[in-house]
Amino acid sequence: MLITSAASGRERGTTLRAVPLFAMAFATFRRVTATLAVVGSLYACDSPTRVCSLIGCSSGLTVQLTRLPVGAFSVEILPDPPLGNPPSYRVDCGGTAPACLSQVFFPDLIIERARVRVTTTLGTVTHDVGPVAYQTYYPNGRQCGPACRSATVTVGIPE
Repeated sequence: MLITSAASGRERGTTLRAVPLFAMAFATFRRVTATLAVVGSLYACDSPTRVCSLIGCSSGLTVQLTRLPVGAFSVEILPDPPLGNPPSYRVDCGGTAPACLSQVFFPDLIIERARVRVTTTLGTVTHDVGPVAYQTYYPNGRQCGPACRSATVTVGIPE
């Protein structure tokens, strides 16, 4: 493309190349990518400038009921083997107690085997569960902590 001087009507001899739009976009993409790489390296695992968030977590056992009972119910974790003692952990749901969902969480409960007793208006059922498989997770990354352990076991309700 030649640029023509409007005043003289003569060609000035300067040649411009047309740059395709995708070439401009690619150049911008390269600059942004390079910038992100530099910023990302500031937060790399081995960097002394690593920033950790403050996300917390809770270790424990979640009991997943196959379905939500109608009316009040309770979920208990009994010692295994039974020692004749009252349940170590019990959550009451509905009635005069707060309502629960079909997942009942027992904080700080880390056990290998469990006996889970579910009591509803229709009766009581006890399940032997084990071995319980806990997963360790790090909500802020392995380098930042905290480390939490959780597991979920699924049990039925009285029919």
